Amino acid sequence: MKLLIPGIAAAGTWAAVMVALFGDWIRARLFPLRLGLELVDGSGDLTFQDRSWIDDSGERQQRRAKARYYYVRVRNTARVRVAHDVQIMLMDLSVEGPDGQPQVRGRGPLPLIWQHQQLYPLLRTVGAAGDEAVANFFFVLESKPLEFMLALVPNNFQHRIDPPLKIWVTLQARAAEGVSKPWRLQIAWNGKWHEGSAEMGDNLKIRVLGES
Repeated sequence: MKLLIPGIAAAGTWAAVMVALFGDWIRARLFPLRLGLELVDGSGDLTFQDRSWIDDSGERQQRRAKARYYYVRVRNTARVRVAHDVQIMLMDLSVEGPDGQPQVRGRGPLPLIWQHQQLYPLLRTVGAAGDEAVANFFFVLESKPLEFMLALVPNNFQHRIDPPLKIWVTLQARAAEGVSKPWRLQIAWNGKWHEGSAEMGDNLKIRVLGES
């Protein structure tokens, strides 16, 4: 038995070295990360939006308007792997051209703002087994453009679009451990506004084109 101890110790040392060198690779193969995206509610959420600004005379002005917000969630369906540093990215934006086909107006990746962003960091941790995080996608106001809710807006990115409109958007969830498949959506809005969810659902339609 004494002769086996050095062999056992050597095997243990070898196994520890292999785990140190290839542990992440082994975990990724045995327990792959599974991130997926989905709409929270296709008819949006009716709420109030408060805005304030300084006018030309230097006076502070305020406005309260009814708005409809649309959200998207990222869900981690991996059995055991936790996703770290998660963001939902807007990868590209296209608008309908004269021929009815998409014309690219902006490319990312640009991170969406998390719902209740004041409570969360920009990079989120999403646990395993169905844990999720919800991000603001876009909002609409009566007689105003559709506006995407981005943490960063480059000067050359058209994040406000006047109705009537038909646009295409690609989203992707990204984490330190991996990414989701790109998720393609089509948004069509005739420009009409209504407080009712069913009526607004007839005016603004979101079509999920699927993963690519």
